[in-house]
Amino acid sequence: MPVIQYAHICEYARIDAGGSISIIGIFDTIHVPVVPANFPFLHVITSLAGQRGEKFLFSTRISAPDGAILQAAPVSEVSINQDQANIKQINGYLGTQLPGVGQYSVEILIDNTVVHTIPFRVVLKAHG
Repeated sequence: MPVIQYAHICEYARIDAGGSISIIGIFDTIHVPVVPANFPFLHVITSLAGQRGEKFLFSTRISAPDGAILQAAPVSEVSINQDQANIKQINGYLGTQLPGVGQYSVEILIDNTVVHTIPFRVVLKAHG
């Protein structure tokens, strides 16, 4: 099974043609003026290490404090074709509806099993 080297929730992530990774705005808290709220755009970037010949299904999803799945990225089939490979996966989410304040999470799934979670909070902005 592949090993997660890192996973981040951020405003934007990309990998250029040369393999350089850019990650902008890693966060663990979303400040909203009211709830429910619409969060316009976020990325989840995950780095996985694996061995030649490994094949697995990879996906991420966002869950609410009550465990409800708010959004899920399409499942990707990943095949590792070289020794000690590092695979980067980026999933983007548009228009995530956040029903209330509390502890949310991004769940990372391998072969349809949650193997890692990234917690984040939704809080009301202080007015002042």
